[in-house]
Amino acid sequence: MSHAERNIQLSIEVEADIETVWNAWTTPDGIKSFFSRYCNVELHPGGRFEILFSLDPPEGQRGSEGCRFLAVQPPVML
Repeated sequence: MSHAERNIQLSIEVEADIETVWNAWTTPDGIKSFFSRYCNVELHPGGRFEILFSLDPPEGQRGSEGCRFLAVQPPVML
């Protein structure tokens, strides 16, 4: 199987203003509103961006543990 055959691509157009979308992805309240009730968000380069799906599994198996923001340019780029 080639690399292209293993990729999944999906596009969704959301009818919302950029501030609403920015806040949904960059604040704990926003992430909790549509993704998961457990998250760690520190909106700055090097800050945590962790979305956890359960606190029950052992550390390292809860979700996107250890993810960090590389760059932030509000409200257009993460």
